[in-house]
Amino acid sequence: MRIFVGIDLPEQWRVALAAGAEAIRQAEPGWETEKWVLPENLHVTLKFMGDVPDESVEFLGPDLVRALEGVPRFTMPLHRALLPSPDSRKVSMLWTTLKDPEGAAAG
Repeated sequence: MRIFVGIDLPEQWRVALAAGAEAIRQAEPGWETEKWVLPENLHVTLKFMGDVPDESVEFLGPDLVRALEGVPRFTMPLHRALLPSPDSRKVSMLWTTLKDPEGAAAG
């Protein structure tokens, strides 16, 4: 099974990013036929783990919870979208960046 560790996005981000995606599709017809992620599936990928044996998957959740014990919560506001050229068919994602003024993500 292909596994990644990700963070769900707040609803306000999903709404903003979905609106941005719609604006892109309307402004650049070449993007209309691309496969778009549904707003409820938008997330921040922290770690792509690749193929993990099915029998190991059940242990990942509890192991991750233990690994994150004691890690303080912090917020990172949505910063800006980085949009590739619609002529670039090598691109498989549209990116957005986050602000981290206190450097909380580095710790």
